[in-house]
Amino acid sequence: MKQIDTNFDNTESVSQLVLITCQRLKELLMEPEWDEASRLPPEDHLARSLGVSRRTLRAALAELRKEGLIVTRRGSGNYVQNANKDASIAPNPFSTLSIHSMVDLRACLRFRQVIEVAAAGDAAVNVSTKSLARIEAALEKYCLALPGDEQFEADFAFHSAIAVASGNPFFSAAIGSLKVPFRMSYDFSRKMRRVLLNERTKVAEEHAKIASAIKDRDVIGAREAMELHNSATINRLFGG
Repeated sequence: MKQIDTNFDNTESVSQLVLITCQRLKELLMEPEWDEASRLPPEDHLARSLGVSRRTLRAALAELRKEGLIVTRRGSGNYVQNANKDASIAPNPFSTLSIHSMVDLRACLRFRQVIEVAAAGDAAVNVSTKSLARIEAALEKYCLALPGDEQFEADFAFHSAIAVASGNPFFSAAIGSLKVPFRMSYDFSRKMRRVLLNERTKVAEEHAKIASAIKDRDVIGAREAMELHNSATINRLFGG
């Protein structure tokens, strides 16, 4: 599978992605099954599950080693090291939020709308050639994705690419930390309604308009396209 983060062109963008990957790894280490001396999955598997390249993953693992959270045993792999890791890892508050009702779903989508409209506008200002390539690669991947897990991951990759292209690490961290409630929203919405046959086509067209505006460095256009995309998502769920 082609990794979507290999197109970064500057140290700042790479650092942002490594930072996000570190946080996501730390959240994994918070899970009960990761006791001290537990072996982490192989790097290729872990990289695929996080949607990053092995180079980015290795940089993130190096940071965890510096913090004393893992240790690498030559020829064996990476192991959890810090028995008191709960005290050293700040939990992601978004991961504790759940989607159990239409009220929860609407609240999540509204919060997402506010964050992503601003991120799209900033991306139109700060996008680079290679970060644009990452957005376009994620767009293509969505168009080819099968319904279900693959489609969600492709959609999330597209929005994450825009957050990173914004140049603002807070947007990147916010979107990365919201993956769990976003996934809950995705699953919950499909339990509450029938999926439209042409929904993927419509979403792909909306994504393409966002990417085009960012490519043209059209700040207003990028914000409006993202606003319309999020509004269309809400309308597809709730009507209007």
